Amino acid sequence: MPRIITIANEKGGVGKTTTVVNLAAVLASMGKEILVADNDSQGNATNLLGVERSELGLKTLGQAMLDKAPCDEYIIATNIERVSLLAGTPILRRVISEMGSGHWQDKLLRKPFETKKLDEYDFVLIDTHGSVDCLLKSSLTVSDDYLIPLFPEPDSARGLFDLIETISDVREASNPRLSLLGILITKYDAHSSTHRDFAEEIRKVGKKARVRVFANVIPASRSVPAASRDQKSLLEFRSNLPISQAYIALGGELMTIIKGKRTGRPAIPNTEILRPELEEMEEIVFGEEAAATSPV
Repeated sequence: MPRIITIANEKGGVGKTTTVVNLAAVLASMGKEILVADNDSQGNATNLLGVERSELGLKTLGQAMLDKAPCDEYIIATNIERVSLLAGTPILRRVISEMGSGHWQDKLLRKPFETKKLDEYDFVLIDTHGSVDCLLKSSLTVSDDYLIPLFPEPDSARGLFDLIETISDVREASNPRLSLLGILITKYDAHSSTHRDFAEEIRKVGKKARVRVFANVIPASRSVPAASRDQKSLLEFRSNLPISQAYIALGGELMTIIKGKRTGRPAIPNTEILRPELEEMEEIVFGEEAAATSPV
């Protein structure tokens, strides 16, 4: 059976798609078979993997949900060897409209994923958009783990608790085995004192609240849009870049974490400790900046 991992954050622009595609490329370079499920109507992961929307027809993730059918006939090849795709398109907006409420809203991926076809893959990586809706809940319901990319800024940190609280509800309602792999610091600038302080404080918070923060951080890089324009992973674009090397290191760290973990207890954050610790961290790191942007 594959390891199914959802990459999620309620805030956009934190590097979810970049992480999905480049982690897929890294794991594939290790000889693993990967399926990317692009559960975002914008289809950024689909585009980055070299798939043109005009060529898809009905072979999309959204259509599989609407058909309530196994995903076997909807999977397509990508421009990365050993990486396959369930494509994301605007059909997912129709899924939200027609199936996004009621008892079915957290089960949209149950039928597509009920197939022996998935046994051909070592990992399924699910890309999501920045909203808590039926698409995110359905992704979490079929997942073994989730990973949270986090950008060192007030809004990103502030939304972390809300996301973990939402995921706690999913665990209780439909997927008690769901486990937090960890928080991944993205777009990190080592020359920024704010970013350095953020990394230090979020690790302290994680230690107190049973939340892993990955040792490897993903640096900010101007090469991300360039690689995206060329529809290439960063490994293929330029493997010697600091950001490419960071994703390679992340792949190694991830493999170490999940090795033999399937039968262990789920990693569950302590939300009672998490909220006050995050509020204190926000004040320490961002100070007046956080107060100025706070919606309260």
